[in-house]
Amino acid sequence: MTRTEGNSFLGLKVINLSDNTQVNSGGNTNVQTLQPPEGLIYKVIHLQYSASDPAGSTTGTHSFYVLYDATDITDLDGDIFLIRLSGNTGTNILINYDELTGDYETPGSDQESKTFFAGRTLNASNSIPLDFKYYNNTDANQTATRQLNMIVEVYKEVL
Repeated sequence: MTRTEGNSFLGLKVINLSDNTQVNSGGNTNVQTLQPPEGLIYKVIHLQYSASDPAGSTTGTHSFYVLYDATDITDLDGDIFLIRLSGNTGTNILINYDELTGDYETPGSDQESKTFFAGRTLNASNSIPLDFKYYNNTDANQTATRQLNMIVEVYKEVL
């Protein structure tokens, strides 16, 4: 993984990756990617996310994932999931860095979330970006804006 130790700290940056692209019902996804310019590393120090329940949904779930694409790191296919948060119909999905709101969470309880975020670093580089995936498996299209905001520390990558 991309590490910040030994790299020059350049400052803080506020990043907004909010998106209002319609995500159709029945298992469709939308991905936002945190990928700094070549030679920089972003370390996420605060993350906020919100997705309302798709309007008019009567059944199903919607989910939010923070992940790395395994092909960016290894020769394996698939994803490396860091955070998974799902909500049944009628439940909004919310993250305020160490507080998760949903019906199914990884990490689980609020205490597990605080421990998880205290010991976890979410880093992104140009070669290993961090993906934020919204998944809609309800019976209604998601037309609302998914709010995704973060504060990152910016480092110059030293190889």
